[in-house]
Amino acid sequence: MADPAAARPDHSPAHPLALTEARAEQTSLGDSMASARFNIVNLGPETDELVEASSPDFESVVLHAPRGLIISGQDRIAAATARIPSRSLLTIGSHGIKLLLIDPVRPLRPGTRIPLTLRFRNSGHITIDLQVPADGQRAQLTTD
Repeated sequence: MADPAAARPDHSPAHPLALTEARAEQTSLGDSMASARFNIVNLGPETDELVEASSPDFESVVLHAPRGLIISGQDRIAAATARIPSRSLLTIGSHGIKLLLIDPVRPLRPGTRIPLTLRFRNSGHITIDLQVPADGQRAQLTTD
């Protein structure tokens, strides 16, 4: 189990979120994409929402939800988000919600760490380190 201390707020606000078991896995789609996997535990009394993610080690980071993009009443497209209800756990990278790391700026090396900054609607920015497993395990992406 990854150390929850690997999560570090960028600006020292108190927040009710804990992030655990953070890792990055290369996908079966080749070296141009990886998948982030981690748990978000919301210990607070209110729902929060993951609205954006970024990493200096990838050209783009995309949150993919089962239903993809949401179209509003004015035909504007909004990116997928992930809600974390109060006093609950959400696993990113499991069935449904995935965080895709696209076009690495350098090859992923087993045993290294990748910084990933997550932006939450209520808790602000939190940066975690994704461990790249040493065993070369590859994630299988599904269309769910």
